[in-house]
Amino acid sequence: MREHLREAWRNATITANEDAYRWAGANLAANVFDMLRSEFFREATLASPYPRLHRLVRALGEAKTVADRQGGYRFRPAGAAAEVRLADIP
Repeated sequence: MREHLREAWRNATITANEDAYRWAGANLAANVFDMLRSEFFREATLASPYPRLHRLVRALGEAKTVADRQGGYRFRPAGAAAEVRLADIP
């Protein structure tokens, strides 16, 4: 690959919107995780070779989904008053 093309994707528009793209990516990941923990996919999800995914399912297995335009996609674990984002789970 030519050296000058390695960073060609970085331009003023992308750099200016980097936080918005990161926020959108985190929300997309949470949405996909929400589907993977559903009753339709849970068994296959837990059979996958991804320990982090297993930890997330155990931590948020029955958590309520909270989604809105202002805060994005979050989860409220049973009995908890606070909402958490997917990235907040160790």
